[in-house]
Amino acid sequence: MPDVRRHRFYKKPSTKRRRYSVYPPMK
Repeated sequence: MPDVRRHRFYKKPSTKRRRYSVYPPMK
């Protein structure tokens, strides 16, 4: 269920930079 994890990071504006770090490993 990566859709739910991606949604959590997407809703967090404070971790906008961290989202990039989680995008490569999640792919």
